[in-house]
Amino acid sequence: MKQTGITLIELLITLAISGMVASLAIRYYMVTSSLNGKAIAQQLLASNASVAMSFLRDNVRDAGFADDAPWVSYSPIDIGDACINSNYCSTSYDDNTSDTLAIRYNPTNNMSCNGNTVSDEEVIVNHFYVDNASLRCHSYSVTNDTPIGTPVVLQNYIHAMQINYWIEDAANMTRVSEFDPATETPLAITLSLLVGSGLPYRSVDSNKDLVLLNEATFNESSFDERVQIVQSTFLINTTFKLKKSFDAMGL
Repeated sequence: MKQTGITLIELLITLAISGMVASLAIRYYMVTSSLNGKAIAQQLLASNASVAMSFLRDNVRDAGFADDAPWVSYSPIDIGDACINSNYCSTSYDDNTSDTLAIRYNPTNNMSCNGNTVSDEEVIVNHFYVDNASLRCHSYSVTNDTPIGTPVVLQNYIHAMQINYWIEDAANMTRVSEFDPATETPLAITLSLLVGSGLPYRSVDSNKDLVLLNEATFNESSFDERVQIVQSTFLINTTFKLKKSFDAMGL
C-alpha cells in the first residue's frame, strides 16, 4: 500500500525555512519598534523644549515693563547690585552648574510665574532655575518685599540652562555672561537649554560631548534618555524700544 506524507528531509527543510521567516519577522519588528521609539523620543524632546522656551521667551520680552511707564523704569534683569533679594537673583557659573535668570516687571496679566494673582501695579521678580532635571520658577514681590506662593515646576526633563546677555558696546553688540546693571543695559538674551525626551532612546554613538554657551560640557552617555541642546535669542522689548527711541532722537 502506497503511503503519503513528508520525508524527514522535507520536514527539516520546512522547519528551517519557518525559522528563517520567524527570525526575519522578529528583527523587522525590533527595528521598526526602535525607529518608532526614537521618533517618539525626538517628538517629546521637541515638545519639552518648546514649552520651556515659551515660558522664558514671554518673560524675557516683557522684562522691565511697568504699566505706568511702558518702557523701562528699573533694571529688567535682577543681577548684581540690582537684586532686590539675593535668593531671587540672576547668577552665572563657569562650570556645569546651571545659570539662573531673574526677570523684573509688572505683569500685564496680573499673574506670577507660579500662578498667583498680583495687583495691577505690583512689580515682581520671576526667578527661573533648573533643579532636579526640571525648569522651575518662583516669584518675589518687589512691591511688598515678600515671596509669592511656592516654587513651581514649569517643565520636566530640562537638565541644564546657560544664559548670555547682549550689551551694546561702542556701537557693537557684545555677548556676555554677566553685566553691570548700573552702567549696562541688556537688549537681548540668549538662552541655551539641555533638554531630554524622558524616553530611553539614544543614538548608537551616544558618547558625544554637548557644550552649552559658557562651555558647560555634558556627555550623552551620562543620560539614559535622548538629550539635545536647544538655543534661542529673544529681544527685551522694553530696552530695545527705548534704545530705538534714543537713536531716533540722536541721543
